[in-house]
Amino acid sequence: QRFNYVLPSLQINIAKWNINYSVNVNEPSVNNLQPVTDNSNPLYVQNGNPALKPAVSHSLNINTYNYNMKSNINYNIYLYGTINDNAVVYARTVDKSGVQVTTPVNANGVWATQANMNFNKQVKFSKDWKFSAGANMWATYNQGLVIVNEYKSTIKNLGISPRANISFNWKDIFEFRQNYGVSWNKSSYTGNVFP
Repeated sequence: QRFNYVLPSLQINIAKWNINYSVNVNEPSVNNLQPVTDNSNPLYVQNGNPALKPAVSHSLNINTYNYNMKSNINYNIYLYGTINDNAVVYARTVDKSGVQVTTPVNANGVWATQANMNFNKQVKFSKDWKFSAGANMWATYNQGLVIVNEYKSTIKNLGISPRANISFNWKDIFEFRQNYGVSWNKSSYTGNVFP
């Protein structure tokens, strides 16, 4: 197979905000392209697919950073998203005896997003002592595809991780720091593959 692509990219800077858009091509692996069946494990058979097309990803990221020297406050924000055309996913068939056969195929509807925000404030009590407090929020939201016995289902994953930290610093010689955080994740399926 032979493919030709025009891969645009764009960068915009507005005040302290940076915006980047890019397109990338990811070729299928050699193992996925080989027209050979791997049946070394009779319960898990893997097929190749020489008709696979390269996956094309469209990515957008937005970020900003700011530091206020007078108030000793700094923060940054990072946002990212990508959409994949012709993503490689693995279609499975499972027979009554439990034998699985997987075949890589191209599919649309695969995307991912991320968001990260950080905030930090420093306070000087005296010439020797400094106190800092910070907070961070990390979140992801992704969608993939599951294909079993020709039934398609989307899987969505949501993850949120808020964190906070405090620290005491003495003369830049000794520092006491505490970090606190929790994580929350949820996965959901839509379609006929899973009830």
